[in-house]
Amino acid sequence: MALPHERRLRAAQSGDVIVALERRRQFCAAFLVLTVAMAPRPALRASGQETPSAADACQSVTGSVDQIAATLSAVPRYGSTYVLVLSAGVGADVTSLDAPVLKAGEIAVHAGAAGAAIVQAKGLKARPYPLDGENLTKPIADLLAGRANAAVLWAPVAALGIDRLDPAGTLRMVNVGGPEPPPTSFSGPSAGASDPCAVNLAGLIEGNGVVPAELLVPADIRRFIGRPPPVRDPEEARQGAALYANQCARCHGPHALAQTGALAPVDLLRSVRRFQYAGFEYIVLNGRPKNGMPPLRGTLSEPQIAAIYQYVRARSRGDLGPDQ
Repeated sequence: MALPHERRLRAAQSGDVIVALERRRQFCAAFLVLTVAMAPRPALRASGQETPSAADACQSVTGSVDQIAATLSAVPRYGSTYVLVLSAGVGADVTSLDAPVLKAGEIAVHAGAAGAAIVQAKGLKARPYPLDGENLTKPIADLLAGRANAAVLWAPVAALGIDRLDPAGTLRMVNVGGPEPPPTSFSGPSAGASDPCAVNLAGLIEGNGVVPAELLVPADIRRFIGRPPPVRDPEEARQGAALYANQCARCHGPHALAQTGALAPVDLLRSVRRFQYAGFEYIVLNGRPKNGMPPLRGTLSEPQIAAIYQYVRARSRGDLGPDQ
């Protein structure tokens, strides 16, 4: 006995059924396309450029201050930058600590960090928070809850708090002061691989119009006069090769030669012989605006500049080849 789906049809019915089955197949295909089209898609960040994994990279950064410090210390360009964070209730015309409206209340700061000294230097009243895991983002929470109107925080910490607690973007950050050291619990810039959370936070800071604090203060060449070049170090030269590739090759070419088509077709292997180390470092930090070279203050540390110098000099002497 045949099962229902195996029964043969009479010849007169088969054509009609085939047409009906084809229509049903077309309907199912169209319904499948419509279902896929209407399926929810992962939301992008406001920038429209970040994937969900990048946007959520900082949500998993937990633990002690020491553990979080490893990520925050890797935030590129903003290791010496402090910001004034303002609540939604503060007018858009307030862009500095000199605004009269800020004299009436307390400014949230982390105890012992440079932000506290910046506030006190302006004659304002600081409300200190302990710099521990529980209170790291507490100033941001209090701004959102209306318990404070302003805070002066290390930029990476401020960005972490805003990233976690203010997805609507109601708070804003502006530069405050010049270059200052990070809180003592946090080390200097990381030389390791890019941390997704650190890169995300740098983008958030930059998106608020905050510039690295070093760019607000031109490097004084008198500070570099007489400074001796770094001691010849083959290992440091090899480390400098990676830094050169990341920071310099896009303009000066991959081999530091006068490459046709490069943005800065200068033969660095020849010109480095004419420079005193003080001049080399000064140009890297201040740039050459008239020639289109941007300043790299806040992007490269002085030890990193020394490593790049070691690399270019080693190439110039023939100690390293173009692919070493």
